[in-house]
Amino acid sequence: YMLTPRALGETQVTATSGQTCRIEVAVTDEGGAPVPAVVPLRVELLDPEGRPAEPTGYYGAADGKLTINYEPASNDVRGEWTVHVVNLANGDEKAAGFEL
Repeated sequence: YMLTPRALGETQVTATSGQTCRIEVAVTDEGGAPVPAVVPLRVELLDPEGRPAEPTGYYGAADGKLTINYEPASNDVRGEWTVHVVNLANGDEKAAGFEL
């Protein structure tokens, strides 16, 4: 069970590439404010061939925010990568992509 002052709203995901790839997840309440709780998330980082990369796993978004910094290896596959996030508290699923 998870109790929050207001119902959960949207899960937002952004991903940017560079020397370090930055993945940001924000979980808001129905009014658009960050959720004052630790929201359980399943984050999957997929390479262009659909294989999961190292930061794939379960996370908690403290106060509705999560940032993951991923440093690509020199042998990582180049192309369009995908971040898929499932909010385990309400089932909301979102995805974002970035070029490596």
